[in-house]
Amino acid sequence: MNRFKDKSAGKIFNIMDFAVVFLLLFEGVSLVDTQTVLCPEDLVVAAQPGKAYADVEWREPSISAPQILTYKSHCPGRLPLGTMDVSYEYSEYFASLMDVSVIGSCSFTVNVMAADSEPPVVRDCPSSPQSRTFEAGIGNLVVTWTEPSATDNSGQVELVESTARSGKEFYLGGSKRFPVTYTFQDPTGNRAYCYFEIEFKAVDTTPPNIMRCPDPLVQEVPLDVTGAFVPWSFPSVTDNSGQFTLTTDPVVPDNFFSLGTHQITFNFTDPSGNYAICVTSVQVVARDLTPPEIIHCPSSIVIGVPPGVGTAEVDWLQPEATDDSGTVLLEFQSSPPGIYDVDTTLEVIYVFRDLASNEAVCRFSVRVIEDEVPPTIFGCPTEGIERFINSGQIEKEVFWEEPFGLDETSAEIVYQSHYPGDVFIQGNTTVEYIFEDSTDNSASCTFNVIVTVTENDPLGTPSYRSFSSPTRPCNIKSTRR
Repeated sequence: MNRFKDKSAGKIFNIMDFAVVFLLLFEGVSLVDTQTVLCPEDLVVAAQPGKAYADVEWREPSISAPQILTYKSHCPGRLPLGTMDVSYEYSEYFASLMDVSVIGSCSFTVNVMAADSEPPVVRDCPSSPQSRTFEAGIGNLVVTWTEPSATDNSGQVELVESTARSGKEFYLGGSKRFPVTYTFQDPTGNRAYCYFEIEFKAVDTTPPNIMRCPDPLVQEVPLDVTGAFVPWSFPSVTDNSGQFTLTTDPVVPDNFFSLGTHQITFNFTDPSGNYAICVTSVQVVARDLTPPEIIHCPSSIVIGVPPGVGTAEVDWLQPEATDDSGTVLLEFQSSPPGIYDVDTTLEVIYVFRDLASNEAVCRFSVRVIEDEVPPTIFGCPTEGIERFINSGQIEKEVFWEEPFGLDETSAEIVYQSHYPGDVFIQGNTTVEYIFEDSTDNSASCTFNVIVTVTENDPLGTPSYRSFSSPTRPCNIKSTRR
């Protein structure tokens, strides 16, 4: 390869370089390709005691082709005391061949200081301990303080470490005393410290929380009573300490209150002296509490009418009432006696009230129905009743359980031929019962009483009374047959 030397500059050039430059210029390509160069920060280095120099190292700026380093003022290594401006200059390789000016540079300062054994001076270091209070029950607390600073005879000082900074959130579940350290350092490595402790103290300024205070109570008692036992409940209370004491004013033994209004004060106090008060009242009032007394209240009424009859007249004995006060009023009557249609069903209500507003209520129902069904008879001894007498007797007193009738309206005995306990003569006697409802539908019960002579009467002792007819009337009511 052909080379030549620029004797004035002392450089050796390859002839091919000129060819490449010529072609690039001919094609209009720029020979300058500017790249970003990373420059070191300013350096401060302290010399060893008794030395007028220091060994200083830095990482030189790096470049890549086609750029080349064309100038540097200092090299890493041993430098004298003082401040030196270090600079680097760069150019493109092809531009350097054409004597093009510098296209990039880098500069920084190296300060070689005499040996320094004096540490930085810390200012505004908080006193220790730094007391902080927090409400009992809180788990975390953010703490702020005036942060310390430092100065140094070199004019330069750096905070190299701190265990906590102002505004830190501290967890209060464990230790209640936390150390804080700030470390400052000058360029020669001398260090100064700021140390203090933050002490946390739990305080309780929150009073007990009364969640429910009992409502005022009013207890009514009869007029002849002077007081009453009134049950009442305590307030519902919580406290962040989990403990509290209760005092009441006045103290009410056995919950007995005399007539009048009694104010009750509940005072809850926690171990820190915080307290909360709840006030309620109990009023005992004497008044008439006895309702009127209803003298008679009708039972339910069912009125039957024959088929084809569309209405019925319904009547009942009006209810009445009395009261201890001597005055009672009929406040309400739902329906009066009168004429009602068949298939009517209604509830009749009478309300009586005294002057103290005590009430008494009489209720009964009224039904009007079409009825052609006779009463149903129960307990009729249709198989007959047999009794025995000894030889020589002619009669016997006979008892039985009487039949009864049921009907939707009513079932009354309107005719009865004999009664239990009547005296029956030897032989066969027919006994008859006739029942009728309110519509005159009738039903009968007929059975025989047989008195038989035997040597030994199994049902009683001999009777020597002579025969006589019953003295009581037999026909209670005539009946249509």
